[in-house]
Amino acid sequence: MKKHFLFSFLTVLSLAVCASDGIVVRGGKLTPAGQNNVLTGVRHLNFVHAERISENAIYLTHSVGIHSVDEKTVGKASLDNGKTWQPTPMFFGFATIANSDGKSVTVLRGRSDEFSKKFTIISTRYDAGTLQKLESATSVFELPFAFRGRVHRDIRRAPDGTLRSTIYGLAEGKKGCFTALIDSKDDGKSWNFVSIVDDGSEGDRDEGASEPCVETAKDGTVIVMMRSGSNGKPLYQRTSTDGGKTWGELVKVTDGGSAAPSLLRLQDGTLVAVTGRPGVYLLTDFSGSGKQWDKVPVYSGAGSSYSSIVENAPGELMVLYDISDFGSLRNPDTFNRVVVSTYKIEKGDFAAAEIKDGYQTMYKAETGKTPEALGLTKSLNYWHAPKGDRPYHQMVEIPERPHPVFRLSSRSKVVNYSNRPWHKLLNIPSGMHKAKIGFELRINDNDIKEAQFVMMVMLNDAGGKTYSSVLQLAAGKVTLSAPKGVRTAAVPVRTGEFHTYEFLLDADADKAEVLIDGKSVLSGKMVPYPGKGQSGMSFGDMSNAVFGTVDLSWLGWSFSL
Repeated sequence: MKKHFLFSFLTVLSLAVCASDGIVVRGGKLTPAGQNNVLTGVRHLNFVHAERISENAIYLTHSVGIHSVDEKTVGKASLDNGKTWQPTPMFFGFATIANSDGKSVTVLRGRSDEFSKKFTIISTRYDAGTLQKLESATSVFELPFAFRGRVHRDIRRAPDGTLRSTIYGLAEGKKGCFTALIDSKDDGKSWNFVSIVDDGSEGDRDEGASEPCVETAKDGTVIVMMRSGSNGKPLYQRTSTDGGKTWGELVKVTDGGSAAPSLLRLQDGTLVAVTGRPGVYLLTDFSGSGKQWDKVPVYSGAGSSYSSIVENAPGELMVLYDISDFGSLRNPDTFNRVVVSTYKIEKGDFAAAEIKDGYQTMYKAETGKTPEALGLTKSLNYWHAPKGDRPYHQMVEIPERPHPVFRLSSRSKVVNYSNRPWHKLLNIPSGMHKAKIGFELRINDNDIKEAQFVMMVMLNDAGGKTYSSVLQLAAGKVTLSAPKGVRTAAVPVRTGEFHTYEFLLDADADKAEVLIDGKSVLSGKMVPYPGKGQSGMSFGDMSNAVFGTVDLSWLGWSFSL
């Protein structure tokens, strides 16, 4: 029953569990399989978009130059499934699809800068091998109101052969964007207006319903995802079970950014999507229903967050995105890359074996791998073995455990916040308001009074407000600290011995509690976090206050409404 409670009711899960050989989500697993640069340059590189145009060929466009200052769009092609790339004349943009003949591609162009009910789409076919133009056709249709807008993002083929794409824009007299669905029954030669998917009036949306993408699930359900704003605004979707004639309720898929989402149905029916800002993240739904999204971070740094997914082969994905100082006039050499990250993707109930005492396992030292190697957290400034007084981490064989433990040691007073050795905010489901985090750990230094291990948790309550709490462990002392208060408890915990810790949090009740070996030792309030933050947790060394050595053998979590 406990396993069923943990997984069955979640409709949106911004959570990935790192197993020894991949990132486990509901219904499957993603294993990072490599990363390479398509291009590195001294100019800004942004707005990546890629589409497969034949069995072995992928076409890529991106911008070069500072956004809204001197940028221009260029094209590249790969004829070997992304291994190598060559510059090529840009002959199309976002709305592209390989035709059913396997030899040509259809490209849509459509943009209106003047308010009108009529909208014109130019549909052009190109030879997929030579990129030579074959023919063009024009479709003109009307919307229920005057607007100005454009064709956007992908064209997708439904199981019955119907092609679908989207347009978005501003209705005359309105402020927020709307999204509409269009389709083609003749393999892209002519196009028709189907319906208004979303008028942009509902939800937490600065921009209304903009930059949409569309895909059709294996069962025929049409899914449209939409951007709602710039940095950190939620990603929304609507679904239709009658071919796009009518639409269900507006659903918030996830917090954390929604720039230019792209949605793709894989050959086995799995649904994947990519979006971001900040960063880039991948959404997976192994059920193929569009109702069970899991969030996997791909990249957390600067860039436009415009990205694409290409199914390279059954069981293999490529995520293409940019690394660039987006929107800034600065132009450091450390930025400016177009990157391909490859993932092996596999269906299976991998998470079932990762349940321990009601917790879903995030990390097990018995795998013999560090959290960094599993992608769980990131080592920024650690040695991988002892070296002077520099912080270090390593796997250590000890007589007290039949498997190695993860040793995290910080014995240098020079570590500062800007180069903290360990830190990564792990996403917690935004729809969940309670968190329970368990871990087995021992503190090794009895003569050190500073905190030797720190864990921070941020949760959003039912109203979307963010609360935080910080747990610090020291020799014989447990501290719960938060922006507006600190509570400390002296506890009879011997150093050098493993104990089971539980950190219980409830954002709705503003409460945090700490249990050691099943006994409550300290409780206090979670407090409002300044501004609106992303729910998540991090552990290890988060500031220059951490000092000493700890051994970690297991870490897990669970969530509830």
